[in-house]
Amino acid sequence: MRKILAVLLSVVLAVSVLLVPAGAAVDANRFWQENGDKLMQQNIFQYGERPFREGLMPALVNDQWNYINEKGEVVDLNRDRFMYVFDFFEGLAAVMDKDTMKVGYIDTTGKLVIPCQFYAFDSMGSIYVGYFHNGKATVFTDGKFTPTEYGGSTVKGAQIAEINKSGSKSNARTWDSDDLTGLYLIGDNGYMPDAEEIPMVTYGQASAHITGYTIDEDYVGKMVIEVTNTGNTQPDKGDLFYIPYAKFSEGSEIIDAGVYVPYQYILQISYEVEANATTTLKIPVGFLPNYDQDLTEGQIAHGWQADENIESARTILAQAETPEEAAELRTFFMGAHDYGEMGLTYEPDSDGVTILAAPMSTSRRAQYLDQKLSAFTSQF
Repeated sequence: MRKILAVLLSVVLAVSVLLVPAGAAVDANRFWQENGDKLMQQNIFQYGERPFREGLMPALVNDQWNYINEKGEVVDLNRDRFMYVFDFFEGLAAVMDKDTMKVGYIDTTGKLVIPCQFYAFDSMGSIYVGYFHNGKATVFTDGKFTPTEYGGSTVKGAQIAEINKSGSKSNARTWDSDDLTGLYLIGDNGYMPDAEEIPMVTYGQASAHITGYTIDEDYVGKMVIEVTNTGNTQPDKGDLFYIPYAKFSEGSEIIDAGVYVPYQYILQISYEVEANATTTLKIPVGFLPNYDQDLTEGQIAHGWQADENIESARTILAQAETPEEAAELRTFFMGAHDYGEMGLTYEPDSDGVTILAAPMSTSRRAQYLDQKLSAFTSQF
């Protein structure tokens, strides 16, 4: 689903109503870089590589498997019961009983909700168990694994089944492959054979926030957007869509008898932001006529966001979640352009901004854009 990042309705443009997803999870690599030495002094050690899942991460605490949270605090869900504890998925985590070496599942309170009755697969010292995926987890039901000529064993011929979150078994069968993929397993080191490869650059994962408006030395009014890419170990790129529909009155607080003139353009704003970083975009969205007088610092800081400068305003900032969605929105808004008034190249400028639609005559544009906005917002 597309994300609406800001919808501004009313005469107050200074306050942006932002509908942005909750903050991203703590980046595990950065967490260990910043806290690893301190945690080692507390006898807390990282094993393998994995993210925080559902706010928790398995770690070795005083030589025993347990959990830590995103603050680096120990969350004792083991309670001296288990040889291994694994990552949480869909509210449940696999555990291995320290006496029987059999596998069951606990919830985030540590309650053993599925008794330890299944088996783990040992692949050259790495211990694999099933994790919950779409409401089910793969379990090994008899613990008999065929030895290989290289030492260790293979999953080929193993007896497996799927369990739901109540522990009920279904789809019991013999696994007929040496391959672990398709079983949805996780190792004690965090390795997941079925995990999707993480792309070098993600798309649409950063959050965008309108922080205000400013006026530069050339009397250009600019919307300031912060794009934040925290909790993501990869750089992110994406596309924002700016749709204005506004009517402005005289800006007496900025220039006597001056009129702020908004650009009535629909814009595609492409961004790129590094991992765990924030970038600031300043997007031209209007101008003030130059009356051969300099703006004071106070007037520039005041910007064009004061109540008295705006009679009514409506602005939408939307974010595409996939490149395909960006292409769909681009085509959609290009349909709002009146080709008789301004020719457009549909090429981005040096700031990554592409004009998708230019003004029509006042009455025609208002009516037509109303129709487009109605069709657009009805999808949410």
